[in-house]
Amino acid sequence: MAAGDRSVEATVRQALAGARRWPINLLALPRYGRYQHSYQDMLATRDAFVASTKDRITVLHLGRSVDEEASALYLALAGSTVPLDEADRRLLEILAAWCVDGEQPAVVPVRENLALVNRVRLTHDRPVHVDTVTDVLRLACALAGGDVSLAEPTRFRSLPRPLRRRLLTALDDVVRASPAKLADVHRHRER
Repeated sequence: MAAGDRSVEATVRQALAGARRWPINLLALPRYGRYQHSYQDMLATRDAFVASTKDRITVLHLGRSVDEEASALYLALAGSTVPLDEADRRLLEILAAWCVDGEQPAVVPVRENLALVNRVRLTHDRPVHVDTVTDVLRLACALAGGDVSLAEPTRFRSLPRPLRRRLLTALDDVVRASPAKLADVHRHRER
């Protein structure tokens, strides 16, 4: 066994015995602090690494116009199948106002998101899209600044007459289309 191998072996034994008791002398290792490879060795292996990096390059596009990007993000947020967090809800409302005259999502699966989109549409004098009596209640909560998930009670404030009239018209349209949807009223009768 060479003298360098013995010092490495002794250092490993010290480490296994517990470094707290025995300080490890890294300078005793024969190759510590010295270059392991020459410049020529590293240069010879460089070509293999350069070839592999070309496989990982992703081409980025510059993007579309602001209106197209905003519309795409609005449709993605409105069409989300999971409830959004607070920051994304605010962004959804901003984008709904931006895209109020543009393309609208065919379906908004999350009812809380639908209430936020309908609030923006209602304040911009556009038709609202409600399917149930609970959707109208969520819209009223959104207009009152309350919880659209209906988990917390909402204190309803007095709404301007045109908004009240449009809410009642939306409620009448839902009931006229399917009177069986009045069954939802009993679940939220206090509100």
